[in-house]
Amino acid sequence: MNKSTISIAILAILIFSCAGYLIYYKFLYEPGYSIFTGEKTHEYFVRKAFEAEETNDYVEALINFNSAIELSPENESYYFQRSFLKAKMDDLPGAIEDMSQSIRYSKNPQTQYLMYEHRAEYYFDNGEYLKAKKDLTTEIEIGPIYSTYGALNMRAIVNLNLKDWESAIKDCNEAILIMNNDEEHVLWGDVYYHKAIANYQLGNIIEACVNYSLWQLMEETYHARYLHDISHYSKLFKDECK
Repeated sequence: MNKSTISIAILAILIFSCAGYLIYYKFLYEPGYSIFTGEKTHEYFVRKAFEAEETNDYVEALINFNSAIELSPENESYYFQRSFLKAKMDDLPGAIEDMSQSIRYSKNPQTQYLMYEHRAEYYFDNGEYLKAKKDLTTEIEIGPIYSTYGALNMRAIVNLNLKDWESAIKDCNEAILIMNNDEEHVLWGDVYYHKAIANYQLGNIIEACVNYSLWQLMEETYHARYLHDISHYSKLFKDECK
């Protein structure tokens, strides 16, 4: 083999090595491009959406989520994630619509309960209490035990807003039963707070004070912003339960 042939062989090796490196860098090290066309894929836009959201650039994140959904319009997780973004942007109707699409395209019944849970929260925040109650009922029917506790607690809050005191107490009692029999998961004590409110509204003052005292003894809280009218009732119970 002469020197010219060796040089050509070495040059060919270098060219193929460089080409291989570029392919690796563009399609593997920096995923999100089609290996066949080089065009940006829906994974690319989702990655960019998360990057923008991390820097609180919600508009840019929304643009990228929109592009991802255009390329993969039946991807339940993209609607799921975009719903959270829209909720952060105070677009509750948009968040509700996206979570509804996530439910529509969901292929895993084991995770559907989360979708109903979040949509119920959006409905609640939007003042649509009956729709929130319906979604929470679905979550209770299909969710795992620790989810059922949270859904019962939340449905009790919805019933307080609907002034359905008896149903609120029933939900609280069911949640307490679960709480007393579940040693695996950390559960919350504010179910006693909500039961105290319902009992107070029904005129059961002594029972309400007992419930309120039990809530004060427990450390865990489901979600502070969902404690029903906390400033009003805290003062009321302190005066009534001396």
